[in-house]
Amino acid sequence: MRTRLMIFCFLMLPVAACDGPLTAADCENLTTQASCEKKGCTFVYINRAIMDGRLCVAAERRPGCLAAGESVNNVMGAVCRDLPGGGFEFVMFGAARSADGWESCGGDIFNMCDVPVTTCEGKTDRAACEASYCYWAEPVRVGTIDAESTCAGWEAQTVGMCLTPEPYMTYFEGANDFDSFTQGERFFSIEPVEGARRVLAFTVSRSARFSSGPAAAPDRWRECSSAGDAPCSCP
Repeated sequence: MRTRLMIFCFLMLPVAACDGPLTAADCENLTTQASCEKKGCTFVYINRAIMDGRLCVAAERRPGCLAAGESVNNVMGAVCRDLPGGGFEFVMFGAARSADGWESCGGDIFNMCDVPVTTCEGKTDRAACEASYCYWAEPVRVGTIDAESTCAGWEAQTVGMCLTPEPYMTYFEGANDFDSFTQGERFFSIEPVEGARRVLAFTVSRSARFSSGPAAAPDRWRECSSAGDAPCSCP
């Protein structure tokens, strides 16, 4: 009977049931998606926090392999672990899961990192903007807003702008996610708490989101499907 069980376990590899649950030691040294999944582990992208003092302001993403448990619900979750030299790493899951060697991040998992609007707003130099983990948009078409807050057309000259990512920038092999994947011109109407609204158009990933204005009452960014559609309505 023991011989039959050993043969069964051999045939079922890499299923971990014969030797007990998979652990971090089984998975985290595997460097490719194929080797990770062959072992029965979970291939993920690990986000390493980029710290400014005690605060995370951005994240560097890399592939990784975890001994992750089964999904426990359909609500997004994240696991975290502290790094020996300071800072932390985190992994986002589409549904809450555990992982050996990691702990639940808890709290607001969508804002574990953050760049203050005051860090980005007003910077006119691309190098300084990107060094602060803000997003440099260029060229940006700027709508001309009349006294009735209607967009009457577009300014003749395009500009570069330093924008605040929402919630933060993620980098993979040195490139930020806002400049990755499918790109196309997007149109935004920005409605401030005070002052005239703005209409902007620039090329950026469809997943990119931005914020501006004071933290207590941020400006409202609304995307339009085209320049002529509300609320942009810019000819």
